[in-house]
Amino acid sequence: MKIAAISITYNDDYKFNEWYSHYLEHKDEFYMHIIVDNHSDETYLNKVKETFTSSHIIERTTNGGCTGAYNDGIRFALSNKDVDSIMLIGNDIRLEKGASTLLHNFLFSDNNLGMIAPIIISKDQITIEDFGCKISDSLIMLPKYQGKKIDSIQKETNYCQALTGGMNLAKREFYEKVGLQDENLFMYSDEVDMGHRQSVC
Repeated sequence: MKIAAISITYNDDYKFNEWYSHYLEHKDEFYMHIIVDNHSDETYLNKVKETFTSSHIIERTTNGGCTGAYNDGIRFALSNKDVDSIMLIGNDIRLEKGASTLLHNFLFSDNNLGMIAPIIISKDQITIEDFGCKISDSLIMLPKYQGKKIDSIQKETNYCQALTGGMNLAKREFYEKVGLQDENLFMYSDEVDMGHRQSVC
């Protein structure tokens, strides 16, 4: 298991302590942790460097949005031939210890899977925020089970067309075949774009 986890940041001081606390819970499951800074101010960037001392930090000279920043991280991860999977994880996501290992095991249990994501629940730890989405004919994401209580859902897996952009795990082959994110999108509709592109690969 050699996961390269990528988080992006831009002057996120208001949630910095929470981000670092969450990172400490699952960092030992990562082969490498990559932070892409979207041209934050110097004070904040220095704080990132001083705190995340074991992480690879990529400093952008411009704000590339989500897609540009994630692409920088994905390219860096793919340059390491030992990396077998790439996780995109928002810096506001809490992933419990052991969850990355479970995700990795599930991803590699099926040759037909390219990317997976956990069920995303809200901070109340009860309400579902995301359990995969269908893409409509008008290219709109239609979330499944959003707003429902986690205990009311019997199924553990949902095979779908699109996953949350800020919390997913993909085999390296996914990006090698489907390609990187479309940087023209900046930060919106990347999930729809990737979902559509993978369906025709």
